[in-house]
Amino acid sequence: MNVLFLTPRFPPSPGGAETYAQDLTRYLPAEGWNPIVVTYAYPIESGLIDPNIHELGIELDSLDNIRKVAWRVLQFGLLDDISRIVDSYQSIDLVHVNSIETAIAGRVIADSLAVPLVATIHEHAPQIQSFGKGRCKLVFERLEVDRFIAPSRFYYERALENSVPKDRVAAISHGICSERLRQYRGPCMRQRFGLSNEEYVLLFVGRIYAPKGLHVLLDAIKGLNVDRDWKLVVAGPDGPDNYTNRVKSDLANHPVSERVCFTGELSGTETAALIESSDLMVIPSLAEGFGLVAVEAMHLGTPIIASEVGGLKEILSDGKTALLFQPEDVDELIVSIERLIKSADLAEGLARSARLEAVNKYSSQRMARETAELYSSLLD
Repeated sequence: MNVLFLTPRFPPSPGGAETYAQDLTRYLPAEGWNPIVVTYAYPIESGLIDPNIHELGIELDSLDNIRKVAWRVLQFGLLDDISRIVDSYQSIDLVHVNSIETAIAGRVIADSLAVPLVATIHEHAPQIQSFGKGRCKLVFERLEVDRFIAPSRFYYERALENSVPKDRVAAISHGICSERLRQYRGPCMRQRFGLSNEEYVLLFVGRIYAPKGLHVLLDAIKGLNVDRDWKLVVAGPDGPDNYTNRVKSDLANHPVSERVCFTGELSGTETAALIESSDLMVIPSLAEGFGLVAVEAMHLGTPIIASEVGGLKEILSDGKTALLFQPEDVDELIVSIERLIKSADLAEGLARSARLEAVNKYSSQRMARETAELYSSLLD
């Protein structure tokens, strides 16, 4: 069976949707489904190409000219390229789209081939984007998707709120490929960013824009009162609205600025290596549909502090697998960071429990198996 998987980007592009695409398509062949991944943003000419990406055992087709158009700019301009890819296969049995912006093309292709359409919509707040109400109405109602995959309760409830019947929503939580997390073979990440083994390393991972809440964390570190020498590493690409420059400018005149390192965009394997070499992951998001980076930290045994929002409060249990704080509560975040810096036993206990839960609940093999079962049910 062949599934045509449409995704705007694919690793080494960073992001939860991209990681989902990679980890799902890695294990679908073992479940009897051959994924044909079509994306306009692979490869990236940035020097961050993962040399192992071709070992996934999938068919990865890049459109003829990755610079000519984005999905969101001209949907139908991509159909000729996709048609040539589809024609090179004997059959397509199902179409799976990985975002709102690929859903229109997915609907056109699925109707033309008379096959089911499945959608995983990762955007956690499409309603606040330009014409957001129309975007939501289009994908959740007008396109008549056969099944929506909801990776968390947040996504499940959002689908229902947008008038999707319950029998067209499948709850399949994200999984992580633990083997992928340990593929990095480069220099020690601490050495690479000038961090000593004695320093306590706090880590923020994610696109740098307001919903990820980096400004909350930066306000918190200004108030830290600990004896231990520490550094904050901020890993991720710049987001929109000049947010990165604003937070850097706000930080520049404060003494704590010397303790903050911005790495820029990293590949998935580099990010995983950085998570594993850090002492504490802080996820101060203001909104989060799932929180894949939290699951990665759980797998890698790095203690977590996270805001109690969206998918994060489903994945993490306060006092058991992480410390949770109310979003934007700087004082509560300061207390939580100081607790874990001062108590190695508490941090190790949280990390140990989190890793056990991640292994049991959040594996890519389980995700692929449940997704393949969903695919097959639509062909019956």
